[in-house]
Amino acid sequence: VAVNARTKETMGSVPIHMPKLVLISALVEILGIIAMIFTKTDDNNWPWLFLLSGIIYFWIMHSRYRNSGARHSHETETKTNMTNLREYDFSDIDKIMVVNGPGSFTGIRIGLTVAKILGYCLNKSIIPVSSLKALALSSSGDYIMSIIDARNDNYYIGFYDSYYNEIIPEHFANIKEINDLLLKYDDVCLVSNSELNINGYIVDKVSYDVLNIVNYYMGEEEIDAHNLKSNYLKLPQAVCDHNDK
Repeated sequence: VAVNARTKETMGSVPIHMPKLVLISALVEILGIIAMIFTKTDDNNWPWLFLLSGIIYFWIMHSRYRNSGARHSHETETKTNMTNLREYDFSDIDKIMVVNGPGSFTGIRIGLTVAKILGYCLNKSIIPVSSLKALALSSSGDYIMSIIDARNDNYYIGFYDSYYNEIIPEHFANIKEINDLLLKYDDVCLVSNSELNINGYIVDKVSYDVLNIVNYYMGEEEIDAHNLKSNYLKLPQAVCDHNDK
């Protein structure tokens, strides 16, 4: 059972001991009846509300721990996804493409691991895809600068012409270097996987044009799964600190 840390809402279902819940609800109802008897007078009728105490207790406990709506929705979605996976024949895969960076350290490692497993199992080579060029391929312009936030006013950037050729190699950069490039070139299209504001320059979030990305990389060099490497551009600070020890 998963519990939302912010709302404390249970996601999923908790097994309920129904006989125990019914028994406790009955005891609560009996206490409600006793409370009604000792509080009811000829001048007021509100003590009759005590008769609802057992029903209210049962409903609250059942709703709080059963959470049947969330459970059924989750199970339906999971069943559909698993059915789709079973119906797909992995032997029909012609090529495997995977984003090898730069970006989230953990996300890249997970993606590469899945791609390598598929490559080993299907005896297929893998085509690495740059996350920066994928952003550029999802947009157009005379000059395209792809920017991915690397935190602390640092960014991963790629700079391309209208044919998606690299003008400068993809690299790790700071705000000053980005400003210098924007002053040097006119009509630069800025794209990112999230909305950014860099010293007044608004960077648009783009949706990935998967078809264009796949078509572009179809003819690129394939790499054996064993030799597939990540392209972090810069390792996370925690990893650098560990390597220095």
